Amino acid sequence: ILDRQGQTPVSYGPYHIFCLVLTAALTAFAVYYGRRHGEKQIRLVLLLTSLLVAGLEIYKQINFSFSYEGSISFDYQWYAFPFQFCSTPMYVGLLAGLLAEGHIIPSVKGNVALAWALVFYLLCAIFIGLFLYHSIAMPKTEVEEQPKSTAKQLMRNFLDTVVTFFRKPHIGTALFFILTYRLGESQLGKIAPLFVLASPEKGGLGLSTTTVGGIYGTLGVIALLLGGIVAGIMVSRKGLKYWILPMALAINVPDVLYVLLAWTQCTDLWIVGTFVAIEQFGYGIGFAAYMLYLIHFAQGPYKTAHYALATGLMAAGMSLPGMIAGYMSDWLGYTHFFIFVCLCTIPGIIAALVIRKQLPTSFGKES
Repeated sequence: ILDRQGQTPVSYGPYHIFCLVLTAALTAFAVYYGRRHGEKQIRLVLLLTSLLVAGLEIYKQINFSFSYEGSISFDYQWYAFPFQFCSTPMYVGLLAGLLAEGHIIPSVKGNVALAWALVFYLLCAIFIGLFLYHSIAMPKTEVEEQPKSTAKQLMRNFLDTVVTFFRKPHIGTALFFILTYRLGESQLGKIAPLFVLASPEKGGLGLSTTTVGGIYGTLGVIALLLGGIVAGIMVSRKGLKYWILPMALAINVPDVLYVLLAWTQCTDLWIVGTFVAIEQFGYGIGFAAYMLYLIHFAQGPYKTAHYALATGLMAAGMSLPGMIAGYMSDWLGYTHFFIFVCLCTIPGIIAALVIRKQLPTSFGKES
């Protein structure tokens, strides 16, 4: 069995058609069976099915991870590690089949502290897994030994890096752009989720935490990613100079949608979800322009360090206005606060107009 050599099936050949038909048939059977039997029987079937799939998974891993030419040796192909997550439903099925009814959900439901703890434990596990994967899968390069620098030389290099950054051409307009481009968004991002969660008596929409998590964590993220992809295509065709103003408008103008939500206190999920998706899509487009400008401005000596300095200033441009966002929203109320946010977008649009004159026409174009 271990020395079994299989042939790669032809794409969309009889093998794939058979698998699709079998999957559809088993799904239909599972639905039919589930409607006519109790939870205990369903858990038993789920457990047995998951055990069968786990056995097949072990067999696949043995064939995939070991070579048998002459002697058995471990030869796992680490490039395929991300595809291992396709087995996640199998582990979930095993867990669901083994656990008693209500063992997990009731213990978490209503326990906010435990729910947040589990979320962060999961994130921690994901990042540890990514770290281990990257430490193995990333190519290893030989680094030439550099002569050791004294503390005085390091300090001199550090000061030279900072001084040359602030002596770059157009540093004034660059700082104006970096610090104001997201002046409105920096405050909107802090308050928008709180506004959606706040009760109608306090001027909010009163949506549940689960609903808000679905809107921002799923729909919003998808729209944000799509916005970034669209921005990349736009810039690659006509360059950043051509698109910088429309992209600045894309990140700032949708903020007015929150004024409408606060004014009407509309709780229709379709409308709220659409407004959030539009705002996040525009943010994805506008943020791409922001990052591209930082790359352009950092060109020259110490470009890596200068890019790091620029992103640090970018973070300051987000954090400092965000510090007063809560105070302003309490003082003005949600409706007037979002109007204030819209007014804060004006300096960023002006900054985009200013730097547009300094950008080369070819920057960002696909060569």
